Amino acid sequence: MENEKRKMKAFLDKLWQNPAILKASMGKKENQILSFLRENQAQLQKVFASSDYFPNMSWNEAVALLLNELVEKVLESISPKLDRIKQNLLQPALLQQFDSTADIDSDVFKKFLVSMMKNKPVRDQYIIVFEMISLEYFERYLPFAFEKRKTIFTEVIRRERLDFNINLVPKYINLIALFRPLYFHKFPYKKGLDQHISLNDAQKDKKLYEQAINGMKDYLEEELGPLPEKIFRPGCESFLSATDNPDISGISRLINIMANRCMDFDPSVKADRGAESPDKSWFNINRRNAKNFGYDVRFLEELYQVAGDKGW
Repeated sequence: MENEKRKMKAFLDKLWQNPAILKASMGKKENQILSFLRENQAQLQKVFASSDYFPNMSWNEAVALLLNELVEKVLESISPKLDRIKQNLLQPALLQQFDSTADIDSDVFKKFLVSMMKNKPVRDQYIIVFEMISLEYFERYLPFAFEKRKTIFTEVIRRERLDFNINLVPKYINLIALFRPLYFHKFPYKKGLDQHISLNDAQKDKKLYEQAINGMKDYLEEELGPLPEKIFRPGCESFLSATDNPDISGISRLINIMANRCMDFDPSVKADRGAESPDKSWFNINRRNAKNFGYDVRFLEELYQVAGDKGW
């Protein structure tokens, strides 16, 4: 089996280095390889059955091996980014603003994130969050939004009663964003019951949803140690529509907008002369369709203004 794994890894490395996808984001690269697999199944069946590849494996076995190696490749490629994120965000000075005993072991947290990313839908969302953190969207936009002392300042600082150093707020929101993908993770939400549920499954039933939130707190405590609800809940709830859930945290609403902006981010796109800059254009389009996507239009208005002022 080791020989087959070595051959599949070499085959996958060639796909990974294909010039057509070399500069694509991690999520797009993985999805394009999966599309290649689907679109070229007939040809790949012949190749894999040849003596140079996997003559002793069925097509399904070869595909399973390829998919397993692809997941490992993605996780291996993400690992350096994860190391930078954990070093930057898992700081006692930040965590202990909410609980003097709060502490998360960085290696345990990394292993937890990697285990969550074994699941494709959750992995897709994590890749977007990592991109958002790496692009420093909150570090760039929040200082200017806070200067305006308008809706974003009111909803993020005053309503959330954040009384710590305002320079820590972008890191705090980045840390919260790391829990956003868990909205789709199925977990045992009640002790003693062998029943798994995701927050997405429970979101239409208010009572069940609160039970699931409490279950998530217990689950995360078991996996990571004591964790303030102010850390994980706004991240998980950033998938909820601001239109349908007007009481959700301003931080949740802000993460939702920025994560979706980063999902559409393409570093190769440059504004034509006289055209709106990429961020400004995105905020402009989405402020006109805010209700349809569950965005807070007031947030989009302010972000649009900042992007316009800064040429972003």
